[in-house]
Amino acid sequence: MYTKYFLPMLVLLLSACASLQPLDGEVSTLQEEIRGGEVIAAGDRAAITTRDGALRSILVHSVDDEFVRGYEASHVADGMPQTPPDADIAIDDIVHLEVAQTETDIPDIDKPYVLYVILFGVVSIVAAYLSIF
Repeated sequence: MYTKYFLPMLVLLLSACASLQPLDGEVSTLQEEIRGGEVIAAGDRAAITTRDGALRSILVHSVDDEFVRGYEASHVADGMPQTPPDADIAIDDIVHLEVAQTETDIPDIDKPYVLYVILFGVVSIVAAYLSIF
């Protein structure tokens, strides 16, 4: 009975964990932060706007002093084995950046709350399962 609501709730909870965060400010400062590895890293999803107004969505493979290299979003979504990165975006051309970072570490202050939420979810599922029978 309640199991049909479980998947949509799970999707909503997980989607809140990785939203794009815009990084605004001076373009030169943004570019230096990209080069320094402060705002974007391998594994991040990024929406990059370049000087010519093009918007590119990529999964970042690597960042060096000149380029942000990654996979175009359409190639990541198709589930095919990855080829070498197909998007090389010059850092000097980047004027706006939105990043969904792939942080896997939960800050220490949130760990008890996360564990309580998981425990509550498991107990709710077990209770719903037992009430069916």
